[in-house]
Amino acid sequence: MNHSVPGYVIRNTQRIVKELGYKGLAEFEYKQDEITGKFKLIEINPRAWSWIGITAVCEDNLVLLSFRDMSGEGLTRTRKSRIMPDGSVIYVKILKDILYYIFKYRIGFKEWKNSLRAKKVIYAEFSAGDWPVYIKAVIDELFLKPVKGAVKLLIKAVIRIKRGK
Repeated sequence: MNHSVPGYVIRNTQRIVKELGYKGLAEFEYKQDEITGKFKLIEINPRAWSWIGITAVCEDNLVLLSFRDMSGEGLTRTRKSRIMPDGSVIYVKILKDILYYIFKYRIGFKEWKNSLRAKKVIYAEFSAGDWPVYIKAVIDELFLKPVKGAVKLLIKAVIRIKRGK
């Protein structure tokens, strides 16, 4: 599979940034149209995104580069940038992945674990030196999200009942 970004996507993103006069981190999310094969912009997030931690391992630490740029130090890199489309570095949200693989896709734990084979694995919600983040992720994923989902369904049901539907 070719993971390279088409030139027109890069040019479109650069044009938007220039027209907006935007500075700082942003995630431009494109989705490939299944019929035409073209990539279409679906949203812009003017903030750091959840998987930004993988950039430091790929030698373009976007958080550090952004800090340097905004503090006037400039965008100088200490190392040459590496693009790793070969899967040697992967980013994993452990809890969400396990739940999706086992319960939604009906794939066993062993098969899921085997899918994580890479030279470097970046875990979104786990760091041996930062247990509070992991505990919060467990609470969010296993308790808060299901409760929020149930409350939303309950509210929708009440609204439907009140509207007589």
